[in-house]
Amino acid sequence: AVILSNIGQIIFGMLSAAAWDMYSMMVLRFITGFCLGAASCSFTLYAEFAPKADRGKLLVFQQAFWSFGAFFNSLLAWLILETLDWRWYLILSSLPLCIIVYLAWKCPESVQYLVTTGKKDEAERILQKAARDNKSPNVPNPDELRLSSQQIVHDKRGNPMEIFAPKYFSTTVTCFIIMCGVTFSYYGIS
Repeated sequence: AVILSNIGQIIFGMLSAAAWDMYSMMVLRFITGFCLGAASCSFTLYAEFAPKADRGKLLVFQQAFWSFGAFFNSLLAWLILETLDWRWYLILSSLPLCIIVYLAWKCPESVQYLVTTGKKDEAERILQKAARDNKSPNVPNPDELRLSSQQIVHDKRGNPMEIFAPKYFSTTVTCFIIMCGVTFSYYGIS
């Protein structure tokens, strides 16, 4: 999801530079913003791999990069819009996402996801590599690391449309309103 999200942002962000009128620009920017939504999966993946003792600090630190990105984007606009035009600004502001796609490609899959989908061997390989790379003192021999053999069965994996079920509907609407307000304020200020 993270890789496809960022590829979509690159493609539609750059295509926005080719917008031929206001309506095409609105559609292309809407699709770019839609693709941005799946990028939040990286937050969960980062939380899964962060050490428990430092997880809170590391997650706050990770979120600080949104501010750095907003600052960088404002600086880019100041430099580019003075010499080139808005089309170049849209193209150049999409380019840093190429780095994110490359780095996301290097990230391992979620161990928890692999275990719940029955891919225990792949999950063990990722944990063994992490233990080797981090030289963990808690794992004397990483190659012998094995997950416990408990049975995990998920007959019903869930449906994203459940958020609109009566018991979740008011929470969904409340979260939607809060997120729209936060996002509108954040991007309106930056």
